[in-house]
Amino acid sequence: MLRVNRLPLIHYGVAVLASLLALLFRLLLEPILQGEAPLLLFILPVMVSAWYGGFKPGILATILSALVGSYFFIPPIFSFVPTDLADAIRCSIFLVEGISISALNESLRRSKQRSEATALSLKRSEEQSRLIIEGVQDYAIFMLDLDGRIVTWNDGAQRITGYGAGEILGRHLIILYPLSAQASEAADHLKPQQELQIATTEGRFVSEDWQQRKDGSLFWASIVTTGLRDETRNLRGFSRITRDITERKQAEESLIRSAHRLEALHEIDRAILATEFGGEPIGTALDRVSQLVPCERAIATLFDFETNTAQILQEARSEGANSEVVPLDFFLPERVFQQDLQQKVEYITAAQTCPVSLIRSLSAQGSCIRVPLVSDGILMGELTLFVTATTEWSDEYQDIVAEVANQLAIALRQSQLRNQIQQKADELEQRVIERTLKLQAANQELESFAYSISHDLRAPLRAIQGFAQAFLEDYGDRLDNLGQEYAQRIVTAAARLDTLIQDLLNYSRVSRTDLQLQPINLTAVVEDVLTQLGASLQEQQAQVIVEKPLLSVLGHRSTLVQIVSNLISNAAKFVPPERTPQIRIWTELREDQVRLWVADNGIGIAPQHQNRIFQIFERLHGVEVYPGTGIGLAIVCKGVERMDGQVGLESQIGEGSQFWIELRRGT
Repeated sequence: MLRVNRLPLIHYGVAVLASLLALLFRLLLEPILQGEAPLLLFILPVMVSAWYGGFKPGILATILSALVGSYFFIPPIFSFVPTDLADAIRCSIFLVEGISISALNESLRRSKQRSEATALSLKRSEEQSRLIIEGVQDYAIFMLDLDGRIVTWNDGAQRITGYGAGEILGRHLIILYPLSAQASEAADHLKPQQELQIATTEGRFVSEDWQQRKDGSLFWASIVTTGLRDETRNLRGFSRITRDITERKQAEESLIRSAHRLEALHEIDRAILATEFGGEPIGTALDRVSQLVPCERAIATLFDFETNTAQILQEARSEGANSEVVPLDFFLPERVFQQDLQQKVEYITAAQTCPVSLIRSLSAQGSCIRVPLVSDGILMGELTLFVTATTEWSDEYQDIVAEVANQLAIALRQSQLRNQIQQKADELEQRVIERTLKLQAANQELESFAYSISHDLRAPLRAIQGFAQAFLEDYGDRLDNLGQEYAQRIVTAAARLDTLIQDLLNYSRVSRTDLQLQPINLTAVVEDVLTQLGASLQEQQAQVIVEKPLLSVLGHRSTLVQIVSNLISNAAKFVPPERTPQIRIWTELREDQVRLWVADNGIGIAPQHQNRIFQIFERLHGVEVYPGTGIGLAIVCKGVERMDGQVGLESQIGEGSQFWIELRRGT
């Protein structure tokens, strides 16, 4: 760092020293030159300073030399200002020459630095490229000449192909192709030359192909061949990058086989589920399994232990009859008929050779694979695949056959259960008809009971309430305080019972009424409710704010009036005594639904109680604190459900509640 800071001072010092040396030398030559060429020698310090220090030191040397020369050697002596025009021109020319020499030298100096930096960068880049190429182990990276012969070879190429650099340099690219390709293309190297030609015309050639190692083994390779051109666009050769993708190809092929397998199994499922179970979907399943597993024949056999027969179902593409009934002993020997089903399953699983009678029946011979059709521990048949020659059944093929057998077994079991379900369904349908008639009779009795409550029960209740009130008015002054309290309790209890009966009738009416939904203007509904509740709201000094206009909904008018009335009444009722009730009503659109909000500033509802308050007779406070029957919100919930809507609330203790109902938008 210290050297960097002192370097400019040294450059300028050289300029000053060179100018002084030129002055001394000129003074020594003065007797010889006698005033001629006063500034000639001073061009030397300018050249030395510009060469050593660059442009600025050269300019400094030019200025110092011009000043010294004009001061000591241009008349008037010891003056910096020449009086003669020719001397002034000489000074000007000297300054121009000095500046030009400094600028030219600086340009040459920078060009040299750039060239050195470029050369160093190229050297480093070449070294890095060499190290990268030689260090890559997963890729074969090598160069080709114009004829397709290999001229470079990295360690990755040796690892992948097995060829060392001494064995392959100078050899043609055809050596990396399979022997069959070499034999057919050795004359003119047709395939490699085509690839190089494409790389020449299009810039690069990308392919995936088989390549051959030194030991003769083949591998799948991802190949990129690129044409290399110089600055004048002349082709100089080719680069070739090869990667072993055998594992990826094997994985892709495995995925393709798995996809075909899943597609086939899915098609079998669709065929089974789309129709009543029988020969057609089984034939489809057999067709698909015979495509997935190489075989000459695939059959499904259904066992009937009651008749000791077996029904053979062949694939749909088989010639001749598609179904055949044979004795069950074609498949199971007589000695196992008396054993349990699990032993029969084990017998079939262990028997990998087909019964002679079955082979004779199917006019085939060779090896087979037999898989039992078992569902819920019940043996229903077997799936059999035949080949005409003895073969090894791979684990994958056995898994496919087992999966198809499981599907067929489940389908067979479903077919058996479907008949049972149909019988049960017929029985249930008859029971439903009988119970529906009973429910209709019960509903008629309930309606009669409701009318009885409405008229017969409420009449004596009004009499009790009226006489108790008259008793208080006429004889209240004759009763002591306890007697008056008892009489007042009779009046209050009668009124409460009357309200309860009325709410029950309303709830029953909402539950039973056949609602015809139509567009309803919520603004008109709210105005009607506020008119009905006007006296009560005024007595409670409630402040009601309606943000008009309210949206229309699809509903039942009288039910909506009752719902809104209950919500507003509750909003005004459940408010602390010291607080003035404030009620806010508005609507908002939610896609094709309209949500009506009724918000209050009341006591609020704890989160754990917000679901149960919509149930009938659910109360969170005693009647002595907040009067009511516990049916109002149940009527709201039931009415909204009858109109295919939803109801809910948002509330916090002490911060009020926001009840909402959501119905379809009225159009």
